[in-house]
Amino acid sequence: MAFNSNSTRGITCRSRQQMRSCVTESTSSPRLRARLLRSSSLVSASLGALIATAAAPALAAPSHCLTTGTTTLVTCDSNAAQVSITPGTGSLTVNGLTTNAIVYESPQTAGTYNQTVLITGNTVVNNPSYSGLIMQFGTDTSTPPQQIPVFVNADVTVGANVSITSHDGFGAVWVRNDNGGSIDIDNAGTLSSSWTSSTIDATLNGTSNLGPVHIINSGSVTSSNGRGIYADGNYRGATDGVREIVSIINTASGVVNAESAGIRVVNYYGLAELTNAGTVNSTLRQGLVAWSADGDTLITNSGTVTSGNDNAVYAMTEIGKASILNSGSVTAQGDPTLDLAHTALAPIQGMNGLRAGAYTSGDVVISNEESGVVTAIRDAGIRAETPEGTVTVINLGSVSGLYGIVVNSGFGTNQTAATVPTINGVALVGNAGTVNATDLAVDVDATGNFLVNIGTLATTGAVAVQLGNGDSIIANLGTISAGSAAGTAISMGSGNNRLMLFDTSTIIGKVVNASSNNTLELEGSASGTLDLASVSANGAFQGFSTLVKSGTGTWSLIGSGGSLTGTFTVNAGILQVGNGGTTGAIANDVAVAAGASLAFNRADDITYANVISGEGSLIKNGAGMLILTGANTYTGGTIINEGTLQIGNGGTTGSIIGDIVNNAALIFNRSGTYDFPGTISGSGSVTILGGTVNFTGANAFNGPIDVTGSDFILSPGAVSSSPFTIGQGGTIGGTGTIGGLIVQSGGTVSPGYSPGTLTVNGNVSFAAGSTYVVDVTSTAHDLIIATGTATLSGGAVQVVADGSYTAPLSTFVILSATGGVTGSFASVSANYAFLTPALSYDPNNVYLTLARNDVAFASTAVTPNQIATATALETLSYGDAVYDSVLQLTAGNAPIAFSQLSGEVHASAQSVFMEQSSLIRGALNDRLRAA
Repeated sequence: MAFNSNSTRGITCRSRQQMRSCVTESTSSPRLRARLLRSSSLVSASLGALIATAAAPALAAPSHCLTTGTTTLVTCDSNAAQVSITPGTGSLTVNGLTTNAIVYESPQTAGTYNQTVLITGNTVVNNPSYSGLIMQFGTDTSTPPQQIPVFVNADVTVGANVSITSHDGFGAVWVRNDNGGSIDIDNAGTLSSSWTSSTIDATLNGTSNLGPVHIINSGSVTSSNGRGIYADGNYRGATDGVREIVSIINTASGVVNAESAGIRVVNYYGLAELTNAGTVNSTLRQGLVAWSADGDTLITNSGTVTSGNDNAVYAMTEIGKASILNSGSVTAQGDPTLDLAHTALAPIQGMNGLRAGAYTSGDVVISNEESGVVTAIRDAGIRAETPEGTVTVINLGSVSGLYGIVVNSGFGTNQTAATVPTINGVALVGNAGTVNATDLAVDVDATGNFLVNIGTLATTGAVAVQLGNGDSIIANLGTISAGSAAGTAISMGSGNNRLMLFDTSTIIGKVVNASSNNTLELEGSASGTLDLASVSANGAFQGFSTLVKSGTGTWSLIGSGGSLTGTFTVNAGILQVGNGGTTGAIANDVAVAAGASLAFNRADDITYANVISGEGSLIKNGAGMLILTGANTYTGGTIINEGTLQIGNGGTTGSIIGDIVNNAALIFNRSGTYDFPGTISGSGSVTILGGTVNFTGANAFNGPIDVTGSDFILSPGAVSSSPFTIGQGGTIGGTGTIGGLIVQSGGTVSPGYSPGTLTVNGNVSFAAGSTYVVDVTSTAHDLIIATGTATLSGGAVQVVADGSYTAPLSTFVILSATGGVTGSFASVSANYAFLTPALSYDPNNVYLTLARNDVAFASTAVTPNQIATATALETLSYGDAVYDSVLQLTAGNAPIAFSQLSGEVHASAQSVFMEQSSLIRGALNDRLRAA
């Protein structure tokens, strides 16, 4: 059928100006609103060769056009392949036709239409003044035009050898549903468009006011001064309550070259999805754009995208989630000489590589994979924005730009750092790749900022990483560099900030905080070192007050001082003070969690006066001495690997609780009375320097115990396999079993509890100047039993008997050695006035004998009555209870006893002696208690 003046199927505008007014594009929305007005005239300069004003054109071979079903062929020639449709299902196949346009007449009958279009073979469409493939449905022919309830589901396929070229109009391929219906377009051919009018559209264009739109391109799409591929769907979705998906896929073989947006996806109510595996180039605007008014946006790029003075990849939504996944190459070129303030691009906020935003509320996710390379010359490599929501940015690849990664709430135009508000949400930024920037490598501003760096964040500017006000966390496992130590590697705003340094962390430059109550956290599974002097107001780490150790590794603290004033917390691994040298000191309480440890590793002696608490343990490393004077409450045990651990410093403070594994040296230097830890084990030495120590047992410990200036009391039945050395001022007493005994000069052994037996499973030795105190009662006496040898190199035996002793002139074994006795004591003394002790020896024993000396009773008396009484008592003999009791008196107590016995009211001295024998014993007991 030819076009004529009576045709009701012609598509035209009354003039070129009317044609331009047929198409309007809102600057606030990418949705195109097209109106095609039926002309009463057949002549339109806008349509060019599409409209014939003279003789009818020659028809192409009918085999070039094939219709089925409810699709009716109107014409098929070099001017146009034109069809009309009625409700139902139909199709059009165009094969090998060369023509100006392929046109679907807009149906005027309400209903549902299912149309399939196949353009194949070597079909060539070249319209010099309008679109190539024209499918617009849902607008009637009235003036002004009205929408009618026409729903068309269009499925269009453009074959690989097909060429469609348009000039002006709505692009090479234009499919539009004004009322509704689905659109599917699959292009493998070559499409190109250009515009000379003010209305500029896309080369490949699919729009549905209610319904999904899906476009796949595996061919070539070129737009000399417009968009490349454009999909617009579901404008009435919110009104009708229908969510649909609008998507564009550019396959690996797809090539899109455009001046404006290369590929743009718009969905008003639902998911806008864009996938690119091919090549997209925009010389002036965005490369890939996805936008949704109420729904999620997702852009996935594994191809190559280049943009001009705009964002290369841009996912945006008003309400929803905006996401970008990049594993390809993205370049936002930007003209460094262009002054945007004096161009039509002035409203553009930036020329970012990857940009995603949820501009009313919603989450934002940007992921740059390992193979992803993002370059932005005039703005950020990655920019993420939302006023309220969670932002997640992950970089595993390479990012470079004026800025590296920027996260804030800013959507709008001409915003400066001072005017961009903080995100009311959490920003999560993870970098395992490389970010190089000439200004900020990372700039994040949210109420909760979390940055994880495993790769490299570097700048040649003043600051590498900047986190705004809010509670910020930075976990650094890689390198953050400001280029030099004088630069600022990390700047964190006010809030309770945390910097987590892993053992692989490298920071070149300073770390500064706007507040002073921040936490420095040491992490990782290997070893790391922190100089405490660098944590100060003017140091490398500024604004930190507390330290937390996490991770299974060991962090060593060297240096001293700094600004860390709060309690240190060790959650896992080992926090070590010092690293084997002479630096590393803390003045902080330390809370150690179960399974974690606080260690000290110094070559010199240091004192730690603060408190260690928690369920963790203490480890002593290094050759020096660690002196603990705090009231420690930690319960996880103590391990002494090297050097010396000293508890207390001569006063009443200093304590440890729990198991002790002693493989080096342990010293107790406290006053007062305290218990020896029965949970000690190992083979290291123990030294007791002060106070009175009660020992109930330490079965797992076999190391030597030195007692100096202290009383060491064995509880009844106590057992220790340790050898004991009793030094100057030291005393070992009580009963029990020990593993050896060396009594040095100034040391004392006083077995039992007046008296008792000390068993030594080993050797015994007494040095010159040592003392063996032997208690003697009426029923028992002190005794040392040794399974080994006894070596006597002098020393003194001091005999102390109480008033109950009734066996003078008896001989006792005070030391027995199965391995033999060698040497002798240098002296023996007693506290008696009238008995003299004597020692005797055989190969295995030392004996004590108390014999009557030549001191007369009266020689100790003072008054005449005392002398008379003492003289009378002297007439008694051994075996007499009163006489034997007098023998045990000291020179000081004897006169008192004689006075008590000298009363003249008694008729005979004998009866007085018998009656007052208890007084004599009492006098002796008084002496013993006073001794």
